[in-house]
Amino acid sequence: MAVIACGYEAETLGHKRTLMEVHSRAQGVVDDASGEYARQWLQARAGKPAKSVSGFAPDDFFAMLSHPSHADHRAVENFLAVSNPDGSTSLLPHPERRPEVSNSTLIMFASETRDVARVIATEHGLTIPHLPKLDAAISSHRLWAEEDEGDAAAEHEPLNTS
Repeated sequence: MAVIACGYEAETLGHKRTLMEVHSRAQGVVDDASGEYARQWLQARAGKPAKSVSGFAPDDFFAMLSHPSHADHRAVENFLAVSNPDGSTSLLPHPERRPEVSNSTLIMFASETRDVARVIATEHGLTIPHLPKLDAAISSHRLWAEEDEGDAAAEHEPLNTS
């Protein structure tokens, strides 16, 4: 939140990539009743990050998030090059505040963090206080509220930890 609030949204992408991987791996653990995936993950044998994300997020999105994490020139092209109305392109050399993008980014972080916290809490027999209020706040954000209700429910349903 602090990095986004200061206008350095592009710098959050490495964190988003890591959280996306953790979220996907947590879903893999929940989906595997045998516990084998969890054992492999704990032994660093669960496969590459891109493999864990495959099926939970578009492959090209995860790859795009990898660019700033690896000092790849495409990070500049994807996140710092700004297309201007006259057709020219310029580089963004300073922080930029875009509330609509920042709020959507924060909602994605909150949603994935919520899911991972619920997996951990369930594993330890704990409950997360005020979880229904958090779920309502996340699901009411326009990032998901503008979608067809059927699509939103299918795509953004919290991890199944029962």
